[in-house]
Amino acid sequence: MNSEQQVMKCNVVVLLSNDKRAVYYCQAQAIRVLNLENILRELWVREILSRSEVQQLIERMASIENLVISTERQAAIFAPHRPQ
Repeated sequence: MNSEQQVMKCNVVVLLSNDKRAVYYCQAQAIRVLNLENILRELWVREILSRSEVQQLIERMASIENLVISTERQAAIFAPHRPQ
């Protein structure tokens, strides 16, 4: 691997955040970012967890971390998808 390939490899960054301001900043700077909704949706869509398990995870985050995901955001997480 030459030095250019090493630099390119080092520049692959994905930020995981639930902070809306951080997500918007990353999007504006063309930095790949995954927010909590993306992660929860991918867990369901990729069948890593069932819909029920993702819903239980959301409920657990609400009770333990006082994190509330609005009905609108939950609808986006569980929006219909095409099987892969």
